[in-house]
Amino acid sequence: MNDREIYFSHLTSITGNPEPEVHRVGSRDEPSDNVTILVYRDWPTEGMTSAFTFGLSHATHPDWKHGRAELTISMESNNDSWPEAMGRLVSELRGRCPFTFGEIVK
Repeated sequence: MNDREIYFSHLTSITGNPEPEVHRVGSRDEPSDNVTILVYRDWPTEGMTSAFTFGLSHATHPDWKHGRAELTISMESNNDSWPEAMGRLVSELRGRCPFTFGEIVK
């Protein structure tokens, strides 16, 4: 199993949904290196939307000593602007921003 299959399998196991909506955000620097956003409706509860990135962890950052990051967002909204904004943030800043716990991205 490759990294993508392992990650998607893990998300299926926690969400119970093997068929999320898949959105892609292209990189300005490398158009073929997209960030994938996996969107789960009505998870973790009815009326909620949750999204997970896949692609941030493919970058490298000197602060990453013990692991690599992916981002998630959950909100009471069906507006795709939120997951897409997270994907654009990752696409623009991966490799430059460490995305560490508690960090405020300015």
